[in-house]
Amino acid sequence: MEMPATGHEPVLLREILDHLSPTNGQVFVDCTIGRGGHALAIAQRLGPTGLLIGIDADPRNLEFAARQLKQYDTPLDMRLDPADERSAADLVNYLPETDLAAVLYELAQERYSRRIARKIVEQRQVSPIKTTDALAELVRSAVPRRRGPPPRMDPATRTFLALRMAVNREMENLAAMLKLAPPALAPAGRLAVISFQSMEDRAVKQAFRSLEQTGFYAVLTRKPLSPTPEEIAANPRARSAKLRVIQNIEQPL
Repeated sequence: MEMPATGHEPVLLREILDHLSPTNGQVFVDCTIGRGGHALAIAQRLGPTGLLIGIDADPRNLEFAARQLKQYDTPLDMRLDPADERSAADLVNYLPETDLAAVLYELAQERYSRRIARKIVEQRQVSPIKTTDALAELVRSAVPRRRGPPPRMDPATRTFLALRMAVNREMENLAAMLKLAPPALAPAGRLAVISFQSMEDRAVKQAFRSLEQTGFYAVLTRKPLSPTPEEIAANPRARSAKLRVIQNIEQPL
């Protein structure tokens, strides 16, 4: 069936708006977003702090609705704790170019970090980068296209990973946890850490090795444990997970 080039008139739109009364900051879920008619009217009332989640079985509808709702893309924030002072938008729009490139390379091993940072700085001199979609498109335009089939990972993935880690100080928090948690273990107590990124796993490996050298801890996973193919098939997001476990072998007093 051919899809129409334009949307359709949303049915009972006035009644929907009257009865649901969408206002700034609320969360709405449109379980059949279709061509985005209802969703667009609701999004206009949710404001920058609201959240609209659209679901549809037809990927063509999702693609069309995404274009319709493009101006209401997610704000470029990424803070897990809203009380944190810096958002991802702050880093993207104000961090010096060399520092921004270092964040992308050191936290996510982005091989095109300098090119991406340069592109970001050029764009922010014209206008601020405010949404996730705007940043994603910018990064994709900075990464060279390869021949052959499309890459399995979106070219913008590493940039978003690095920004999230930087905004939430994930490596600093991991280091603090690896320092404070082991001494709190009871005799024979165990600490298990699941990491999803190579830099995190390296930090866990090095911390566990240092702990084992004290003679009070034993590493129970000489190599990190990874999900089985069956688990990855059921949950693709698990594919990069690595589990390491250490045990306190200090005798009780």
